[in-house]
Amino acid sequence: MIRSKKMKKISVVFMVLVLIFNLMLLKGAFAQTYLDLFVKDIKVSKTIIFEDDSFDVLVKLGVKGEWEEIKESPEVIVSLFWDIPSRFTLIDSKIITVDGKNVTIKFSVNLEKKDFISESMDLTGDRYLVAEVDSGHDLPEINEKNNVFKEKIHIFSKKSTVIDLWIGKKTALINDKEYKLDVPPIIKDGRTLVPIRFIAEGFGSYVFWFSKDKKITIVYEG
Repeated sequence: MIRSKKMKKISVVFMVLVLIFNLMLLKGAFAQTYLDLFVKDIKVSKTIIFEDDSFDVLVKLGVKGEWEEIKESPEVIVSLFWDIPSRFTLIDSKIITVDGKNVTIKFSVNLEKKDFISESMDLTGDRYLVAEVDSGHDLPEINEKNNVFKEKIHIFSKKSTVIDLWIGKKTALINDKEYKLDVPPIIKDGRTLVPIRFIAEGFGSYVFWFSKDKKITIVYEG
C-alpha cells in the first residue's frame, strides 16, 4: 500500500515535469511564430525632391516580442509602394533576415525612369510613400494595424525655383547658382530676418519701396 502511494507520487511528479517541458517548448514555438514585426519609420534622403530626382528611402523595422526566445532569425518581405496611380503601386520589394531588435532597409528611387507609372503621368504635388512588412504568417491584431507606414513627401516641378540662405552668410544660392547679398540673414530676439528684396526678386517678383509711407509692395506676375 505504501509502495503504491509512492509510485503514484512519482507518477504525478513526472507528469508535472513533462507538462512544464511541453509548456516551455510551446512558448518557444509561439514566440517563433508570432514575433511581432512592424514598420517603425521612413526617412527620405532629400528634403526637396524634383520630378526628375533620385533619392534613397530608409525603412526602419521594429520588433515586438521576446527576441532572445527566437530560435532562428526569420525572413520577411519588406516592400515600398507609391500612392499613385493607386495606393499600392510597387517600387521595390526585398527579402531580409531579421537578426535584431532594429533593422533598416534601403530602397533607391529614380523618378526620371518612371518604371512604376505611365510616362505621361504627372508626379508633382503631395505624394505618399507606403512601406509594408510581411512575415508570411498570420500576425497578431496589433501588427495588422502597424505593419503599414505612410510618409508624405512633396515633389516639385523641375521648373521650380529653390533659394538657399544661411544665417550670417552673405552669399545665397538660386537653383545652385551663387549670388552675393547686401546683408545676410540674421536671428534677432528669437526671430529670423531675411533680405526680402532678394527673395522676392529671386522668385520673379517686382519690389517697390515707398519711403514716404515706409511701405513695401511686392508684385508677382503670374
